[in-house]
Amino acid sequence: MKREKKFRAYDQQEKRMLSGEEFALSFIFDSEGSIRLNYSFFDCNGEHPTEDDYVVNEFVGIKDKNGKEIFEGDIIRIGELKNKQNVLVEDIRYIQGVFSDQKRKIWIEVIGNIFDNKELIT
Repeated sequence: MKREKKFRAYDQQEKRMLSGEEFALSFIFDSEGSIRLNYSFFDCNGEHPTEDDYVVNEFVGIKDKNGKEIFEGDIIRIGELKNKQNVLVEDIRYIQGVFSDQKRKIWIEVIGNIFDNKELIT
């Protein structure tokens, strides 16, 4: 399954989410075949942020029932569909690094994220 690669980053100092337009991301391939991400953040007031200053989240490849992209770190609400007109996705399973559809019809809604809405996960 091919999916678009998108990223966002949470700025732990400013306590805010950055869109993909606010930082640059490059992939570095080493001699052993491993991939490492290299980050460059814009508008840092001359400072050189480290990876510890930001948490980068990747788009998981699907949208919620409202059309919002779902990223790592999002908190979602899942419910069963009563009718087939509102089908967004089928039951999603993460198996061997790939999201796959199953038979049970569900809807998914992003209700927050683990950085700004800790009260939703406690």
